[in-house]
Formats: sequence, C-alpha cells, structure tokens
Amino acid sequence: MSKDLITVKKLLAAVIILAMLITATVDMLAYANNMTSTSNTGYEKDDFVKEGDILSFENQNPVYAIQAYRNTEFEDLGLPDSLRVVMPVSADEKANFTQILPQKDTTGEYAFLSYGYIQDENAQEKYEKGNPVLYTIFYADGSKAYRVYGNLGDGVNRFFACDENGEITGQIGNIEVEWKKAQYNSKKYDSEQRLTPFFSEKLYYTGDVYAEVVVCDADEPTHAEEDIASVQSGEPIAALKKTGARNVNNQNLTPYQQAQNAIKQYTPTRGNKPGTDSFSTGVPGTWVDYINTIWRHKTGIDGTETVFQFKNSGLPDAWKWNGQKATKTTGDPATDPMVIPTNRGDGQTYGGTFIYDVYSASQLRWTLEKVQDLINQTTQYNPPRVTINIKRDIDLNGIKYNWNPTNYFGKLTINGGGHTLYNLLSYQPNTGKSTDAGIRGSFLNFYSKAQSNDLTRYCVFNFNNITFEAAYCVCFNLAGGGLFGSYNKQKGDWKNKEGVTMLSKVRILNSLFYNGSRTYLSSNSTSGYISPFGNFAGGPYKEERGTIKKNKHKTRFDDCYVSGCYVYGHNHVCGFFSRAQHGVEMNKCFTEDTILCGTGGHSAGIISCQSSDSKCYDSFANINMYSSKIAGGFTGTMGGYYERCFTTGKLEGYSEIGGFAGRTELLADGTTLSEIKFTDCYSTMLVGMRSASSNIGGFLANGYAPDKPHILTNCYAAGEVGDYSTDSTARNNKNNKNAGGFAYATSNKFEAKNCYYDKQTTAMREWVRANVNIERGGNLPGVTGVLTRTTAKAGTGLTAQPSTASSKGFKGFTDNSKWVFVDGKYPQLKSLNQPTSAWGDEVKNLIKANSIASVSTVFLDTWDTGYDWNKKGVRSENEVPYARTKSNAFTQSGKSGYNNHVGYEYTYDTVREVISDFTATPENSDFKLMVGASGTSAEGSGAKTELIDSASGSGMLRKAISVNNETRKGTVHHSGVEWFSITSSSSNKKAMRPLRLVSFMKVEAGDDKHLAVNELYDHTHDAKFTMMEKIVDDRIVGIDDEKKWAEAKKQGYPASKKYYEAVTNKTSFGASEDAWVYTEIWLVEENGKTLTKPKSVRITGSGTNISGQRTPTEKQWIGELPIGSGLHAGMKFKITYYWMLSDGRYRSDSKYVDLKPGAYDLHEYVYNENGTQNDKALYLGTQQGKDAKVNSNTTRAYAELLKNAEGTPVLAAWEKNPKEDLDVTKLKLKFSRANLAVSDVPELKNPKVGDKITITATYYGYEEKTEKDAPGGNYDRITLAYQPVPVKITYTVEEKIIDGKRINYLLFDHEATISQNNFSLAEGEVAEPDLSNFAKLNLLMKAIDADIDVVLIVSSRCNLKITKTKGVDGESTGDPLKGVGFCLYRMDSQTAEIPQVTCAELINGKKGRIADDTYLDKQRTQKLSEAGALTGNDGILSIYGMTSGHYYYLVETKALGGYASPKQMIRFYIDPNFGIVTMQKLDLNGNAIGAVSKFRYSDGPETEGTILLDSGDFINVSILNEEHIVMPETGGTGTMMFAGFSALSAALAAICLYRRRREKSWK
Repeated sequence: MSKDLITVKKLLAAVIILAMLITATVDMLAYANNMTSTSNTGYEKDDFVKEGDILSFENQNPVYAIQAYRNTEFEDLGLPDSLRVVMPVSADEKANFTQILPQKDTTGEYAFLSYGYIQDENAQEKYEKGNPVLYTIFYADGSKAYRVYGNLGDGVNRFFACDENGEITGQIGNIEVEWKKAQYNSKKYDSEQRLTPFFSEKLYYTGDVYAEVVVCDADEPTHAEEDIASVQSGEPIAALKKTGARNVNNQNLTPYQQAQNAIKQYTPTRGNKPGTDSFSTGVPGTWVDYINTIWRHKTGIDGTETVFQFKNSGLPDAWKWNGQKATKTTGDPATDPMVIPTNRGDGQTYGGTFIYDVYSASQLRWTLEKVQDLINQTTQYNPPRVTINIKRDIDLNGIKYNWNPTNYFGKLTINGGGHTLYNLLSYQPNTGKSTDAGIRGSFLNFYSKAQSNDLTRYCVFNFNNITFEAAYCVCFNLAGGGLFGSYNKQKGDWKNKEGVTMLSKVRILNSLFYNGSRTYLSSNSTSGYISPFGNFAGGPYKEERGTIKKNKHKTRFDDCYVSGCYVYGHNHVCGFFSRAQHGVEMNKCFTEDTILCGTGGHSAGIISCQSSDSKCYDSFANINMYSSKIAGGFTGTMGGYYERCFTTGKLEGYSEIGGFAGRTELLADGTTLSEIKFTDCYSTMLVGMRSASSNIGGFLANGYAPDKPHILTNCYAAGEVGDYSTDSTARNNKNNKNAGGFAYATSNKFEAKNCYYDKQTTAMREWVRANVNIERGGNLPGVTGVLTRTTAKAGTGLTAQPSTASSKGFKGFTDNSKWVFVDGKYPQLKSLNQPTSAWGDEVKNLIKANSIASVSTVFLDTWDTGYDWNKKGVRSENEVPYARTKSNAFTQSGKSGYNNHVGYEYTYDTVREVISDFTATPENSDFKLMVGASGTSAEGSGAKTELIDSASGSGMLRKAISVNNETRKGTVHHSGVEWFSITSSSSNKKAMRPLRLVSFMKVEAGDDKHLAVNELYDHTHDAKFTMMEKIVDDRIVGIDDEKKWAEAKKQGYPASKKYYEAVTNKTSFGASEDAWVYTEIWLVEENGKTLTKPKSVRITGSGTNISGQRTPTEKQWIGELPIGSGLHAGMKFKITYYWMLSDGRYRSDSKYVDLKPGAYDLHEYVYNENGTQNDKALYLGTQQGKDAKVNSNTTRAYAELLKNAEGTPVLAAWEKNPKEDLDVTKLKLKFSRANLAVSDVPELKNPKVGDKITITATYYGYEEKTEKDAPGGNYDRITLAYQPVPVKITYTVEEKIIDGKRINYLLFDHEATISQNNFSLAEGEVAEPDLSNFAKLNLLMKAIDADIDVVLIVSSRCNLKITKTKGVDGESTGDPLKGVGFCLYRMDSQTAEIPQVTCAELINGKKGRIADDTYLDKQRTQKLSEAGALTGNDGILSIYGMTSGHYYYLVETKALGGYASPKQMIRFYIDPNFGIVTMQKLDLNGNAIGAVSKFRYSDGPETEGTILLDSGDFINVSILNEEHIVMPETGGTGTMMFAGFSALSAALAAICLYRRRREKSWK
C-alpha cells in the first residue's frame, strides 16, 4: 500500500471520528439543555402530537367561536391550526413526574396566561414545600379543570392534567387540525354554523368536537365576552376566566354583558390603523394600540373583576328599576314604585306647566316619556314648562336593564333634591348604520328644533342638585355616550333663561363612558365624541362670532363635578363635557381622579373645544389623560375666557399637547374666532411623557394666533414637559424644536404678563418656548423662567412668597390677594384652596385636597454652590457660588477658551436629570412609589431599570429614588426612573397627583483597598459610571410593574485613563454629551492620624495629563509602578471621582486606599553558564535573621523565602557540593517590586569572601511642594509627586565555617531614613543619594523592601579530546601517534583582562596551576596530575571537566623521538555569558599568534566546526603538526593550523561541551 493511500485513509478516519464526536457533543448538549431548561418545550411549543388517544379537548365545545360579518371569506375566519388536547399518561410515567415552576419567556410573560390558566397564590412557597402548584381553568358553566407543570424525567417540561389534589390524569399536547371550507356558508346569517376539525388518522377521539361560526347581518356581537376578545386579539380561546356565564347568543346575555363584550370587541390592542381624520392625522396605529391596552387594563375589562362596579343603592328590589315605566293610575307614588306621578301644574300644553314628583325609576321613565309626548303634541311657539322633582334615590338597576335615552324639545327642569341616580346602564350598540352619526346622550337628549314655519322654539334645560353614581354608558355614534346630548342652534341668554342649558350641583361619580365608533365609521370621520356630561354643541361655525360677551352663553355649569370615572373615545374625549360651541359658562366645576383615553384629537380634562364666547371660572382638572393629538389638561382647542382655573395630573400624548390648553381653534380661513384670555391659571400637569411626543408646552401647546390676541395674565406651569428624547440642554447651539417650558409655539399676538414656568420641574430649563432659549438671549415677553426655591442666582423661587426685591425670580401676580402663598408649595388659587361653604363640607374638602396636591412638589438641587476645576484639573479648595454668568465662570475657574463644564447661573437639576439628593414639600404631601404597589395607598417596590454593563452583563434594579415622608428627604440610589404619587388631604378627603423623577447618573468609585506598598494598583479597575440610556415607552402602572421601565448604561473608567477631562460615552439623553471625569487623590492620614490639611497627589496640575507622557505619579496609580515603594505603611489615600456634565453639575464618589507594610520574597537560583538550572552544584539556604545555614541534605537549583515582612533581615547562603566541585563563577543581584525590576543587575565574578557587590535600586518618595494653582489661587495646595530616587546599596560576601564546611552568604539588612536634611543609616552600607533636585522629599528604606533575586552561576564542564596523528605535507595521514605527552594548566582572572603567562611559568608553577579540576576518565575518578598524560594507542587523549570562566592552557610536554620540542601552546576560554569558546595560538612567551577562533556551543550544530556528539555539544579543534617546521596558517572557521610542536605527527583535539537540559531560566 502506498504512503499516499495510507495518509488519505488516516485523514478519512480522523474526519469520521471528528464528526461522531461533534454529533455526540450536540446530542449531549441538547439533552443537557432539556434537562436544565425551564421554558416550555415538547408539547408546549412546536412539537405536535402525531398519534395516540385523545382523552379530551382542553376547550369545551365549541372549541373555537367567532363572529363574522356578512360575506367574510373562509380564509379570513382565523380558525386555529392547532388545538390543545389531553393525552393519556401511564402509571410508570406518573411515577417519574417531577414538578417545576414555569419561567417567563423572552417577552417577560408567562406563556400559560395565554391558555387561560390561573396560577395558585403563593406558588413559590408551595413549590418549596413540595406541595403541588395548581393551574386552574374556570369554564363558563362553572366547572373547573386543573393543571400541574413539570416533566416525566425526560427533560421535556410541559403541563399535565390533574385532579384538585395534583394527581396526574393526563398530559397536555397540541395537535394539528384542518378545517373544511365546504362546511361554511358566508351568506347564512344569524345562525350557528358548526365546523368539524380534521386531524391525523393516528389520533383517536370518540367524542364530538366542533367550532362555531355566526355570520351576522349587522355588527351585533353574538358570542360571549371571551370569544369576542379572542377574535380581536388573535389569541387562542384556551379557556374562560372568571368573567361570568358563557352564553352562545346575545339574546341570552344581559345588556350589561353585551356592553362589556362590545368594549372588548371594539378596543383591540394591536393592528389598529393610523389616524386619518382631520383631528388625528399622523397618529400611528401603534399609539392607538397602546391607548387601548391602557384602557383595557385601567378598567379591568380583561381581569377577573372589572374596576367598574355597580353600586349597592340600599334600595329594596321592588324599588329598583324593572325595565318598565310606571303603569298604575291609582295609588300613592311615594309608596308604590309603579304608580304614575300626579301632575301638580296647570296641565296646559301651550305655555303651561307640568310638575311631577318622582320616587322610582319606573316613575321617572314614565315622566320623561310623557314629556317627550307633550313636546310632540306642541306645534306652536311656546312649549310648556315641565318640572320633575326627584324625591328619593333611584336605582336604575343597570346590572339587568338597559336605559334608552329619551328626547326632549322644550323647557325642562329636573330638581334632584340632593338625591342619587344609581346604576344607569346605557348601551347603544353598533348597528353599522349611517344614522349613528348624530348627537346622543346616554340619559337624556335635549334639542332645540326648527319647525317648518322656520320658527325656533326657545328651549330651557335645567338640571340641578343630583348625583349620578355607577353609570355605565357605552355607545357607537358620532357624539354620544355622555349623560346628556344637547344641541341648540341659536344664541341663548342664561340670565333670562331663554335658549339655555343649565346644570347646577350635578355630580357624576365612579362611572364609565365609552364610545367605540372609531373602529367602524369611515377612516376620515371625526367621530367618537365622549365625556361624562356629554356633548353640548351649538350651531355651525359660520355664525358670526364676536368678542366675549357676558350673559350670552347657551350652557352653564355651576358647582358640578366628575370623580372616579373612566372615559374612552376617539375625538373630543373629555373629562367633563365636549364641544362648548356657542358659549358655555362654567363656575366652580372640576374633574378629578378620572382616567381619560382618546385615540384621536381635541381631547381635554374639561372641555374639548372651547368657543369664543365661553367662560370658565374657579374650575380645575386633576386627571390621568392618554390622548393622541391636540389635547390639553383643561381644554383641547382654546377659545373664550379662563379665570382662576388649574390642571394637574398627567397628559401622555403624541402631538400638540399642553398642560392647560392644546392649540388655538382656527376657522377654515385660518383666522381665530376671538381673543382668548387666561387669567390666574396654572398647570402642574405632566405633559408628553413619551419619546414620540412633539409640539408640547407646559401651559399651552400651539398658541398661534394670526389675527386676535392670546392674553395670558398671572399664569404658571410647573409640570414635566417631554421625555428623555426632549433635549433641554442649550449646548453647541442646538435647537429644541418640539417643546417649551411654557408653550410650544406662539405668534406676535401672544400677550403675557406675570407668567412663569418652573425650569426644574418642567425639565425644560431655559427653553421657554420651542426654539426660544433664555440663556441664548431669547425671550417670550411676559413669561419668566424660575427655579423651584429661592436662590441667589435665580431670585425668588416659585414656591416662595413673591418678592420684587430682586430683578430675577418670582415677583407675584397682578392681584396677589387671589392667591394663597405657602412656603414650600406653588401658589394656590384662594377660591379653590379656601372654597366657600356653598360647596358643602365634603366637596369643599375634596377641592382643597386637590388644590394642595396640585402644588406639592420636590426641591431639586439648584446648585447654588459647587466646585471649580481649572484647565489642569485642579479643583478649588471650597465650593464657590454659582450665581455668576458663564463668562465669569470661565474667568474665575481658569477655563478661558472653554465652552462648557463650569457651574453658573443656569446650572441646576431637573426632574428628568436628578443628580443630587433633594427635599420635598414640607407638609401634607405623602410621597409613595406607584410602580409595584399592591393598592392605591400602598408603597410600591419601585420601577425596574435594566442596568446594561458590557463587562458583567445586564441586571434589573428597583427603587432608583426614594422619599422619606418623615424627614422629607429624597435619596438617589441608582440611575433609573420612578413614579411617585403625591397625596394630600383635607379632613377625610384625599387627592393625588403623579410625579416622575429620573435619577440620571451614579458614580461607583469601587472598593476600599488595604494594599501593601509593593503592590500594583490601578484605580480605574473597579470605578464604574452609570447614566440613564432611555425611558421605555408604553408602560402602565399596575400591569407592567414587573417589566423594564428604563435602561441605564454602566461603563468603566474612560480608556484614556486621563486623570481629568476624561470623556465618557454618550447615551440617548442629551445631557450625557461631553460628560467627563475629574479624578483626585489625596493623602488624608499618616500613621493613624488624620491630616489637618490633606495633601494632593500630583496627578493634576502643570505637567500632567499629557498624552503619552505620564509622570511617575500618574503611573503609580494606574498600575504601571508599585503603589508605594519608598513610602511607609500607615499612609491613607482618598480617591474621588467627579463625573461632570457639560453644564457644570457633577456626581461624585470616593474610595480609600491605605498602605500596609510590604511582604517580600527572597529567591536564590543556581544556573549553569548556558542559562540552564543546576541542581547538583550547591547546597542553598534562605532564612530570616543573620545566622547563615544551608540545607545540607540535598542540593538544589532554587530556594525561596516568601512573604517576609518589610524590615526583616534576610540572607541567602550557599555551599559548594564537593562531588560536583563546581565553582560559583558569577553572583548577580536583582531587586523588583510587583514583578517590575527596580534596580540594575550587578555582577560579581568568581565571588570570594570579602568581595562586595553594589546594586543601584530605585526608590520612590513623595516630593512635597506647595502650589497656588487652584482656581482662584487663594489657598496653598500641598502636592505630592511620586519621584524616583536611585540609591546605591553595597553587600559583602560573608563566610561561615561549620564542621569544616565553608558557607558563603549575602546578608540583606539595610535600613535608612533619607531626606534633604537627614541621612540616618541604621544598618547596612547605603550611599547617601543626591536629593538636590527635589524640593522636599522623604525616603524610607527597611531591610528587605523589595523582592530580591540572588543568582549564582556555576561553571560549566567541558571535555577535551586530543587526537594525535601523523601528518605529511599539511595533510593528516590518519596514523595515530602513541605516547605523546600533554598537560593542561588553569589560570583565574578577577578582572576582565586576559592573564599574561609564559609556557615556562606554567610548567614551573610560577603562575596558574595544574588543571586539577579536570579528570582523565568520564567517571571523574582520576584527576589530572602535574605529570600530565599521554596519548593512547589510537593517538587519543581525553581530559574531562574543564569549567567555564577559567583560562586553560594546553601544552605538549613530551614529544616523540625525532620530533621538535614544542614552541607553541593553545589557550582556551569558555565564556560563561555567551556560551562561546575561544581558542588562541600563543607562542611560548604567551603572545598571540594569528586570529582568534570562536565557537558557539548549543544543542546542535550552529556554525561550521560545530558537531553534536553522543556526550553533548562539541566544538572540534584540529591541530596539525608537520615533521618540518612550518609557520601556522589560519584555516577556515573552527580550524587552525599550528606548527612548532616537536611531534611530527598531527594531533586532533576536540573540546566537548555538554549542555544540560534547561530546567528554569533566569533573565
């Protein structure tokens, strides 16, 4: 077989084996993954069951249900392609069951939630105790099923069916199914169609299984809530939750259940289309997805219990509405709910009066229908006046019956008498018909109506002193859903009570209002109006509009309010009422504790659209708004007059949103209706709050008024504006185009006086308006940016008493008597902080609580003072006032030419960049974390912030900020975001407003260190810097508490390792750009005593921070030099990092490093001259003290004495092994610290007793200087510079004789204190160093204060082989010459000079000596004697044991007869340093003849003349002697010709250098 073929086969076999190994590894990894995985695998993912028995389907029949519209294609039904089933489990398999707990998937959710499983409470506790954790399915018929989770020992985790005790009855799997199109008829309306699934023939099931489809001829839901929700969400209908009975047809559902289903159906959480109508253009569908998600959660519509609950009225069932109007004509209405009320008026149809006293819902229903009949009978100008007096609380019994609103055209008064109408249900279903495009109320519609003769009836609607509680109003029309629908085409006069609607003391509590028309009306329809009170619209915009005129208002509200409600719709979604066209006057009204969700535009806390002749007084909104576009905390589009009003809460929106008002209402021709006035109003509402928000303002958004003025007097804004993407910095001439602290946009018609915004709590800093920055010289006339509290640099704060003493700050209002000023709170409106008794005590306290909550706040750091740093990184001694211009700051800090990084008048924290700890409003404001709270009054665990660390990975942290309500202190813990509720109270009433705080950055200096002075230390190694990266959008308190709310990035010290101006990485927050680090190191303690004046380590100042030119001091603290060589223990240093933003703010942290005595090692090595270790030549000893000893039991190549305390005398000793008889040819020393050499490496040749070796070691001491280089130059900065000082230390080779054995040693016991004025030598021989170049420097030397290496180099042994052959004519004949005598002499030299010697001096013994360290046999038993030795029969003489470092002379002492006496000799020298053998011909006087021949010995031949023999390395030297005397000639490399020996034959000499294998090298 050829070699190539063998090679191919070997390679093929290797490939096969490798493939088998990979396959096995993959299988093992897969198995290991299955064994350790806690995610859903096996049946729970894509592994479908292909065969086996099916015990049951997890869903009861129908396993799937869907409602479809007419002509829906089969493919669009969304039928599932798999179903969940229960399969058998054998007894043996059950025995192997192991329970585990499911883990969240990659989305952070539990997969079992989508199956409708409800996990046991205290699951973790049950699991840890070994009890089964059950997952329950609640079916609509009241039955239950149970599941457990785990595996059967196969590593495949899945769910198992079980009984209520956890005993397994089956396992859950998925099967693939198909549906047949032929079973479906898209034109078969309003009847159930059953579709049978088809699955594998290998699956066996004996029961019936089917899905159910109903094709509707109208958009009316026909299935129970869970089915409909699944159709909209796309999620499988695994099982029903605890949401009530499951019925197939709507005819079997109560109207309330139908209304709930409708909300679910028409509020999808994904797949929504973007807005296209004139109010919502540009709003993406994903934003609508988010709002719908909020709505579903906040109302609890998908939970086990909805947030909305009908109220227990306390009335007997007989008095609750039965769905019928009163019918009895006899009896007492006060005692029988079905008795028709008696008219107490004159009963005249034309201009007469009808007065009814009503005691029950049935009576109310009869009366309203009677009123409707009356107006239908009226054809003349003057309708009757109808009065309805509510004499008792009424329960409309919405849990069972639906209220269809009645219509009235005329004059109607309803006197509530202080009573309550409970439990109104008004469900106006989606019919899909165009007639839905109209104004409807849920309780009552009130219109003026033009007759055929073009006369207009003057209508009056007066509704007073009544409360609606627990109303549930669901509609699908253009402008309905609120309690009332009112439309009046003509101008009215409320004073004369003509053509007006008046509501007084009407309260709407704990109710829900929903308009779902967005999902079915045309995409460009401005539909979906909704508000608690309803829609109050006037005539078309074409009517003439003028300036504000008193008493010309068609709708008037007095002392009305909304509380605890939920409102959802598309456009004109409001917390009070919608569309105040043609005049509304509002007095002492409010909305509070209400959630608003609007997917379109024109939404507001109070009024969506405010017409030109409307007026609002003494009113407010405290509301949680989720709006899309054109929205405001009080009004969406502004018009009219607002006086003494405020807003607070949160307005999360997309575009054109303002804390108080959205934008100006413009006519079709682009002009405004009239002037708009805001007087004595404020907003502390949070505005925007998401990364996509744009065109937003703290008070108003778009105040563009091309032709008529916007007049704002005595107004302020103090709520956060924008999000992390809103760059409020003024750096690098960047513009902020999207947001302003007071307004987003204004025109030249904008007129403001005594208006303010809080630059800190709006987070907008100097951006008073988009693209207008105060710091850059911009201004919005009449609007002043102020800080929260009073400071020297910014004047009076907005929470202080107004003052005109300073040109800056809060100066108050035109009439301060209308306001209440409490230190520590924003200004409050007196009319709302001190409401009159007319409200009643309960409402009065509720108003006051809202007022206090709205003005409670936090006092963030205003940075009145702070440090300065100059260009060289030197910090001022003390904090300096920041009440200065930026230009002055540069001058005072020594940073002329810089653009940023100084503290000045515009340096302060904001709610979106909290750097420092802070304080809170001093009283009556309870701060609690909202995220993670178990209840509305509970303290939460805090929002989760993902900490992204590239070095150690990501992790979640909670509670970035906390507030102690007792101390009123706010503490920053780490970077992150937190939501706080601020709750205030008045008597028994409480109110809350939210506050978001973003902890911006954190410095972690690292751990304190206790370091030996000889260690390396890099201060940057554990320093960490964390900064906010982003705030996550679409997070909902209560539902997303366990999700990530923010991201923060942790980074290490900048790679440059500069000590100052070290720039850190940027994040998504604008303030992160150009942030850099200042590092300081101070000596704060010596020998346990705190320094009165710390000393600054000179890593800052002149000559530092130069790229590529680090000073020794800089190297010392980044691990390039030992931390403290030459310094004494007991020194303690403080390292502080100041992480500074470009506006001069900084966050700092410190760590401490204290020095302890070093622990040093003493090493003793033995080497051959060729660098290999020798473990035979010497006995070694390393010990503490001064008594030299060696370990005479065994020779060693290495000895050590570790961890010797600084100042401990140590010695290194050695004794020659007589068996090896190798001399120490060299002694070397080296000092090092932390593996860094700190000395030269002196060498002592052939050391003997008394010889001295001097080492120059580098010590470092601190040079102390006093400098005036700090900013301001007003203090002496004592600096310490780490300076190298070379010190010469001399050691003497000592000898100690023990039992006749000679032990040599070196003792290391030096100790000295060195300074300019003192050189104190306690031990050893130390030369005083030159300190003349240093100002003031101290050094401390203590015995062993470095790692010491003592290197002993012993001589190498060489063998000399002399072959004597006869030569003729310069050529060897090869004939050996026997009996030729040779002698080898040795001479030692203590210097670098080659010794001079004659042949006679050697022979006579005057110089040198016989090389008695050599032998004639390999076993070294026969020493070479003075007589020398003779060549043998083969002409060869071998001499063993020549050692390196000595000079050897080969002399022929006996020539054969007939040969001349020798006239030459050969000198050999084996250089121990370089492994080179030199040969030199000498005459008898020792003079050199010819050139030197050099040979390098190694493990193999390297140069010509070098060969490897069995015994080691050999260098061959040929000597050829002629019978005739011939002068020698130099041959090739490695060969020399010699003449002059008496022998006439040739002698071949070979020097054999044996090199031991290297064991350990020393460099």
